Amino acid sequence: MKKLALFRADAGPDIGIGHVMRCAIIANELAQNGYECRFATVSKSLTNIPDDDKMLEPIEIDPAADPASQLEAMRAEVSFADLLVVDHYGLEADFETAARDWCGKLMVIDDFTHRSHDCDLYLNFSIDLSLSDITGLLPSNCKKLLGPLFAPLRKEYSEARSRCLPRPKRPARQLLITLGGGNFRNVVLMVLEGLSKSSITFEIDLILTGVKAATDVCTRARDLGAVLHNHVPNLAALIEKADICIGAGGMTTWDRACLGLPTLMIELSDNQKRNISGLQNAGAAIEVDASSSDAIAVALASLANDEDKLASMSAAGAALCDGQGAGRIVDAIVEHTSVSTNELPASK
Repeated sequence: MKKLALFRADAGPDIGIGHVMRCAIIANELAQNGYECRFATVSKSLTNIPDDDKMLEPIEIDPAADPASQLEAMRAEVSFADLLVVDHYGLEADFETAARDWCGKLMVIDDFTHRSHDCDLYLNFSIDLSLSDITGLLPSNCKKLLGPLFAPLRKEYSEARSRCLPRPKRPARQLLITLGGGNFRNVVLMVLEGLSKSSITFEIDLILTGVKAATDVCTRARDLGAVLHNHVPNLAALIEKADICIGAGGMTTWDRACLGLPTLMIELSDNQKRNISGLQNAGAAIEVDASSSDAIAVALASLANDEDKLASMSAAGAALCDGQGAGRIVDAIVEHTSVSTNELPASK
């Protein structure tokens, strides 16, 4: 008999789609290990749920409902979940504790370290994370999955990694711009202005997931000869093709690191701070000021012609994340769902 994994996954209002996307990767991996998977999420996230026979019909959540009402809506649809996965900025220990009598095991995904959680497994794949950062926030017997080696990436990344690493040592002329799923129109315009001031001519791929309706962005990008992508079924192919990237510090951070793509990183939200500073400290990225087109132009021109710097950044990024995170997560889930809570090993 198959087990049911239920994902309560979205980030709340006006935040990108990374929560559902990373849960979808884990769900696909769980489906290969005997689970049926179902999502409980808001309507704007429904299109990011895998559309195949391994995923059950999603439960639509009212984003205005309080946590207790959200849980009741889930209980009304599902009598029992063998595994409940909570990936949401607005839900903490009280929601998780209330769900305990209704699920076998509970996993939390978080990329901050200021919320308390009541869970059996805790996943945080932020860089430079230590046990001291989460002391007192989790149950003592909670299994902790920490660091970029647990970043859930699609299988095409491990496949592309074997093809493109090490990257050829050359100046960077193929540029990828990807700033996540939020509507960061003004930031994209500033990046394009900086690109126009650069002394280098790039071949440009621009992903417009969050700003596809912004006519001024599209017009400016086309003036620079950019190829626009509103829907990207295989981001790995664009990352593999690129020599250099301008990107944010969200989920695609680990996509780029896995494939060794040197990146100028722009902070678009608070939860990206740790990733950006960690990658910069590791030598895998350079933070750039998105409020200054001149700063963007200078950073691009300096890095694009520095073959040694590009090579060292590529190697540093690839050392952080190998694309096998989803498998490691599911291995931990399978181990922990096969034993009762009082039989769990000590946390590591």
